Amino acid sequence: MRPALLIVLFLTANSVLAQNVDQADPGKEQRLTLAREFVDLPPTVEEAIMEYLDILEKSLLEEDRSEFRSYVLSQIRFDVLEEVMVQALAEQFTEAELSAKIQFFGSPEGRSITRKMGAYQLKVAKAMQEELNRVFEEGDVPIR
Repeated sequence: MRPALLIVLFLTANSVLAQNVDQADPGKEQRLTLAREFVDLPPTVEEAIMEYLDILEKSLLEEDRSEFRSYVLSQIRFDVLEEVMVQALAEQFTEAELSAKIQFFGSPEGRSITRKMGAYQLKVAKAMQEELNRVFEEGDVPIR
């Protein structure tokens, strides 16, 4: 078979499969709408990245911070991150769960928790990494 024909058949099959998946999931459009609403809540993806950069920059030399931030912000694709988040939310959560997330994270308490999560997650991740390193360095890990 010619390569062009294979490509057409592949794209056609993918299109048919995608239509079948959407037909099998009638609530998907509503979940996508709710997921977009959730992603638009403050802090936005861009604001969250900025806060994360604030934390990361503390480990850099003062003279490197501005260049680091400029580089990251020039390279990061916020639209890609937002779309990944929307798709993942719509796949993972029900309409009721998304509505509850919007209600909670749209509240003052929810926004406060969201703003504090980055620092919390960094502390926990660091402790987990240190503990795993200790296990791997001190123990005789049974891996072949």
